[in-house]
This record gives sequence, C-alpha cells and structure tokens, in this order.
Amino acid sequence: MDMIHSKFGYEPRAFVNADARLEKWLKQEKTKEKNESSKKQSTSKDGQDRSIDSLI
Repeated sequence: MDMIHSKFGYEPRAFVNADARLEKWLKQEKTKEKNESSKKQSTSKDGQDRSIDSLI
C-alpha cells in the first residue's frame, strides 16, 4: 500500500486526496459565506445596492 506523509501522519493516497477535497470545499464555503454577508452589509439604509457589482 502506497503511504504518503500528510499533516495527519502517514496515510493512504485515497485518504490524503479525500482530505484535500474536503479542505478545498470548506474553504470555498467559507469564502462564499463571507461574500454573501459582505454583500448584505453593502446595501444602504434606503435599500439601494452600494456594492461594486452594481456600479459596473
């Protein structure tokens, strides 16, 4: 069995690949959540969108 040294120790290649996919997915979800929350905050009190996307 092919073992790879990862941050969790020595693991099979399939485990390392699964960990990498999960970490990538978590990072994307965190970024998406951050972007959604900042977009909500960019709306002014009068209801007009003040985000950069609306200016383009």
